[in-house]
Amino acid sequence: MNILILEDELIISYEIIQILKDFGYENFYTAINYTEAVEQSEKVKPDIAIIDINLSGNKTGIDFANYLNKNRATPFIYLTSNTDKSTIDIALKTKPNAYLPKPINRASIYSALEIAISSLNEKASPIIKFTDSLFIREKDMFVKVPVNDVIYLKGVGNYTEVFTKQKKFTLRTSIGSILDTNLKEIFLRTHKSYIINIKHVQSFNLNKIIMSDTIEIPISKLYRNDVSTTFQKML
Repeated sequence: MNILILEDELIISYEIIQILKDFGYENFYTAINYTEAVEQSEKVKPDIAIIDINLSGNKTGIDFANYLNKNRATPFIYLTSNTDKSTIDIALKTKPNAYLPKPINRASIYSALEIAISSLNEKASPIIKFTDSLFIREKDMFVKVPVNDVIYLKGVGNYTEVFTKQKKFTLRTSIGSILDTNLKEIFLRTHKSYIINIKHVQSFNLNKIIMSDTIEIPISKLYRNDVSTTFQKML
């Protein structure tokens, strides 16, 4: 996933990156003003943007939000020290996915990103879930895939790749929208970008899981306790 951070204070940009790395996010791009943000947006095509409203120069973060709305339809989050009513009223007209005040709060920024990503495609879900099978959209058809055939899932931006014994499916939906109550007994999230089928686990340690066919899946700090708890219940 490509995350663009528009922030003219480099220390704050670094702090945001470190927080998001702890949560398993990857691929960060930074800009300190409107012009750099537009250039980065055209170059890397970000999946989501974190925007400070007050910037050095003539144009603000709100100007960049308007650019995104007009040219890319990229979801974005405001992160700013401006919480006065007039600023908020103007900012809300650009329809941000969240408006977070500074100083940065780890839990708030993670929640805002997860909600923004998962809401992108929820109205047109490419997958129908049942207890023992999934119906995955492929072109104009839904293909039945037994749950046991799914080895793991990988999030790639606003897409999810589903790896089965036979083939790979690519879904236009975020990986966070895949899991629900019916599937949590079989699937386990190990990382911001990975969900595994526990029935295909061959070996594991604190940092990685080896699946069938020697596929290596990372375990991030955020999900390490969940992984450990799940495997302890299986022993």
